[in-house]
This record gives sequence, C-alpha cells and structure tokens, in this order.
Amino acid sequence: MGPHVEQITPNANGLTDPKVKNAWEILPRTKPSKIVEILSKSDAKAVMKHIKPQLQSRYSESLSKNVFQYFQDGGEVAGHGINNATVGDKHSPELAILFEFRTVPNELQSYLPKTESTTKSEVKLLDQFDPMKRKTVIQQVESLVQNSGDAFDKWYQSYRDSMNQPPVKNAKKIASANQKAQWVKEHNPQEWQRIIA
Repeated sequence: MGPHVEQITPNANGLTDPKVKNAWEILPRTKPSKIVEILSKSDAKAVMKHIKPQLQSRYSESLSKNVFQYFQDGGEVAGHGINNATVGDKHSPELAILFEFRTVPNELQSYLPKTESTTKSEVKLLDQFDPMKRKTVIQQVESLVQNSGDAFDKWYQSYRDSMNQPPVKNAKKIASANQKAQWVKEHNPQEWQRIIA
C-alpha cells in the first residue's frame, strides 16, 4: 500500500526533507513518544485520546494505524530529535519539550531582530538541495574547509564573536555543515558555484 492509495502525491523525500519539516510550521524537535512520557498522566491520556480520532478522520484506517504506531514506537519527526533538553535549576532539572518554529507566527514577529540574521541564511543554505545533492555538497564543502589552513578557523571565531559566543579550540569539528557552506559561499564563490552546479 503506497501513498497513491490514500490519494496523496508525495512531494518530498521523507520526514527529514525540508519541505516536510516546513509544512509543520511548528515542528516538534522532541520525539512524540517522549513528549507523551513527559506529560502528566491525565494530559498524556487526553493527547492519546485526541490523536487517534484526528488521524482516522483524515486517513484510512490502515494509514492512521501505521502513523500512530510509528510515533508510539519512538519515530522521529525531524530526523534528529532533541530528546534530553531540560529546564529549571541545574541541580534539579526537569525534562523539556522542544518545538521549532519553521514559520514565525504573526504574534511573535515583533520579537524578531530588525536586521537580517546570519543564522537565517545558514539554516536555509543547505535546505535548497535534495538529500542526495545535499550529501555531495556537504562532502565537498567539508574537504575545502579541512584544507583551508587557518582561514576557516579565523572566520568561525569572528562569527562566534559576533554572536557573543566564546572562542573554541577546534572550529572545523564544532562548526555545522551550514556554517561551513556559508564560509565557502562567501570566501570561495567560484568553488561554491562549482559544487552546487
């Protein structure tokens, strides 16, 4: 049984595809089964009672059951969940449930910085590629960064300074793939064009 039976036309390559994650608008970063564990018993019961009818009202019994089971078995939504976040006092922390706004709601617009954030471009830079192309781009970017001498390290330390973050010892290990791609795009534009062609 495939998506066509449900009259669904897939437009993405699985749950980790940026198109799928963006469609959530508010994406759970804590896996759903963990969210239910963190809730009080009465809240967990109410959530579980509400989910099944919602799924069954939209999809076939078979698909609803499989989706429900996927999440009950610990399936992730975003592909790399954050399941050990805590809040409160560091001596007696409480587990936290994390969500990521993929689209900023109107009610929160006034809290956004007035200038364009470098983080925004980093988050989106690699999202433009399908999973196979993304893997290739990351490998080539990584090679350029590793062979950059101290040029990348200096750029990354400067970037961290601009974000009021402390210096790090091994920038090449700590920096994200998006940060490395941003550096290649800014400092080696011809190489960037070659990589993404």
